[in-house]
Amino acid sequence: MKKFIPIFFIILVLILISCPNNIEDKTVKIKGTVNIARNGLPWNSENFSEIIEWDYIPNRPTERPRLLAFTSLEYNGQILEYDLNNHIGTAYAINSPINNIDGTYNWEMDIPYNKLPCLIYFEISLPMKDIYFNFGMRNIGARKVTEGIWVSASNQNNVDIGLINFNIIQLSGNLPVTINGEPIDYEDDQYSLMGVYHSLPFTRFTETLIFPNGDWSFTVAAEDFPMPLSFQIEASKNGGLFKQYLNGSFPTQALEPENLITIHDIDKEIIFPSYPTIDIKAHTLSGTIEITQTENKRFLGIIYFVFDKNHFYSGFDGSLIDYPNMNQSEGRAGFFSWDLDSDGVTQWSTMIPAFSFPHVLYALFRCHYENGSRSFESNYFEIEFNSVEDLTNINLGVFNIN
Repeated sequence: MKKFIPIFFIILVLILISCPNNIEDKTVKIKGTVNIARNGLPWNSENFSEIIEWDYIPNRPTERPRLLAFTSLEYNGQILEYDLNNHIGTAYAINSPINNIDGTYNWEMDIPYNKLPCLIYFEISLPMKDIYFNFGMRNIGARKVTEGIWVSASNQNNVDIGLINFNIIQLSGNLPVTINGEPIDYEDDQYSLMGVYHSLPFTRFTETLIFPNGDWSFTVAAEDFPMPLSFQIEASKNGGLFKQYLNGSFPTQALEPENLITIHDIDKEIIFPSYPTIDIKAHTLSGTIEITQTENKRFLGIIYFVFDKNHFYSGFDGSLIDYPNMNQSEGRAGFFSWDLDSDGVTQWSTMIPAFSFPHVLYALFRCHYENGSRSFESNYFEIEFNSVEDLTNINLGVFNIN
């Protein structure tokens, strides 16, 4: 018996050599059609919005639908989610001829050879100029996910996804925003935004400008079910970042029934009974900082101010970051190397949400030089405020950036 073992191994080696290096590297092509509509109207060249730069790929129509294929999905509440490990293919659909009036698109994609036959779930995403939808970290415009479609050798060349109708609605309202009783003039980096979040799961849904008279509006791609939303205003003036949640507290928390705002399949005016207007109370901080260096560097310096020192190093999701994030800071003051006088001193000023006295703020100085390739960052330090007089003439000290 033993003398046959070497012969067995020789045959096995020959078989392995004759096989592909890795069967998972082989692919098989699947292709088919999908019919796209917006509010029941075929999505074709006759109703494309203006050309926009979105996830640009050369020689690809800007508003061509994208298909992602997954082998499994799961529900988080009412939202379909998937593990990117189950992603098996991507395709950009083709509208041909360009004036195809019924909105039918052809598509084809390569998927791993060993996946067929299987159920495939297709995510259809479509960039539209007036739609912004941030799903996780991907700005994908309008989005829908199909039920599972069985794909095998018998239909891999004619997979009909069917009709995908994007229900587009408009949300609007009026909420004038002021800072210390003064309107925001939208100059010198001043702005006011209405931010909207999904409640399930938490993600930034969209944002839009609030005009000086308080009017705001935007269009969204509605889901096939009532969707709860959280609303927040965000305003900025003189380096200060101000936020106010309008129907609940932090958006990741479940909304109480009395604060629930849902959207579904029709346009909706959003009213916040507790907030007919928003007037943000703010303090203005100002003072000096001194920079020393052995050689003159062109640099950008930023001073960050926060109420909680942990905001310098911890994101909202608990992840560690190694720089102060504007979204985590309540105020910041920026200056350039040419703003320094002959002694290396410059004036700075910023705004910050109002606080009572006595109070402690935490500050950190960071600068970027050599075209941003190098940087200096101080340790955070405390600033004590015992009265309103302490808000001005704040000497932050001396920093050497060599």
